[in-house]
Amino acid sequence: MKLFLCGFCEDIVRLIRDENRYCMCKKSFGRYLDSNQAVYGGNAIPIGMHNGDLIKAVGHWACHEKADIRAWTFAKDAPTYTREETKGTEK
Repeated sequence: MKLFLCGFCEDIVRLIRDENRYCMCKKSFGRYLDSNQAVYGGNAIPIGMHNGDLIKAVGHWACHEKADIRAWTFAKDAPTYTREETKGTEK
């Protein structure tokens, strides 16, 4: 799963396909281009979260248990999550 953290307002936003999602302050944005490729812009810091870990953690949560989730920041040159230099108005 791809998300971004706004470096300004610190909001975390999950991406969806073909539609820019914005943080609360509107200074960061991102969207999926297809099932794997995504773009981000503004003050966004690209983040990934392991889907399987999240699903497992939700199951543990339902049983009142703790579970760890793998998450990471993408490198600036990541091939599947690239920076877009527009204001996020284009699709």
